Amino acid sequence: MVSYTRDAISIDKTAAMRLKVEGLKEIMAKNIQLVNERGEALQIIVKKAQELAKVAKGFEDGAKAVRWKFFKENIKLWIIMYGSLSYTNLAQHTHNNTNRIIFVIAFVWLMLSLACGFTFSYCTPSSTST
Repeated sequence: MVSYTRDAISIDKTAAMRLKVEGLKEIMAKNIQLVNERGEALQIIVKKAQELAKVAKGFEDGAKAVRWKFFKENIKLWIIMYGSLSYTNLAQHTHNNTNRIIFVIAFVWLMLSLACGFTFSYCTPSSTST
């Protein structure tokens, strides 16, 4: 009888160990699944970060273009201001109308070319077909 109870206790311990092992297997399977989901989530985050970097590069390029555009506009304004000051100085120091006329024509041409492009391509009407 003593042998029977030892065998029963041994069987109970083995069954308990098997249950624990099965429980650990389930836990490990869930952990592996979570790790895989995290890996997929990390891949999504990396992809979105790469897309964001592309968008940021496009934004940076656009900002540089806008900055260059306003720099050119600023230069145009400085030329206009310098030209008008030069004209007033020229008008004060000379009484020759020919110089004034040449200066005014050159100044008007410069302003038009700055506004319309030197080939006046921005100011010509575009041909639209209807």
